[in-house]
Amino acid sequence: MHHTHQRRLRPSLMVAFAALFVALGGTAIAQSDILINSSSQIAPKVVRLQHQTQPTFAAGVNKGLGQSGNPFLVNPTNDVEAVSKLGGPNSNTFLVRFSENVAHCQWSATPAELRTGGRGGDLVTAGPYRFDRKSVVVRTYEIGRPPAEMVGRVLQEPHHFYLLGRC
Repeated sequence: MHHTHQRRLRPSLMVAFAALFVALGGTAIAQSDILINSSSQIAPKVVRLQHQTQPTFAAGVNKGLGQSGNPFLVNPTNDVEAVSKLGGPNSNTFLVRFSENVAHCQWSATPAELRTGGRGGDLVTAGPYRFDRKSVVVRTYEIGRPPAEMVGRVLQEPHHFYLLGRC
């Protein structure tokens, strides 16, 4: 014998749905009403407007030419102060110094030239320099290519690169 019951919404479920809609609607209303246009709208020492932006820092670096092998900046910006090599002219480790503290930034570095025709690729790593909060250390590598014993090996080679930091 089958009993047919009509499903009814229980009061507790109706209250839960009402609370959900009120909560979602309240967020949307608050989001549309809060607009900060100047620092005078913010209490002192709470937050500064500069914290609301995400500055970007960039540098293009040439690995260096000639006997000295000194690297130099390509199309430098006002943010970049200098570039040097750590470890001599054949080193794969570069130090890029900026005019501001960049230790908290996230860094991305890419090779400035792409290798084609079956040649190995380049790899570039970047991160904050632990001894100077205004500097970024960049290491460039080459993925080995023929002869066979070099294929797939990671070689420490200086390369041109582009550096981008998002803070």
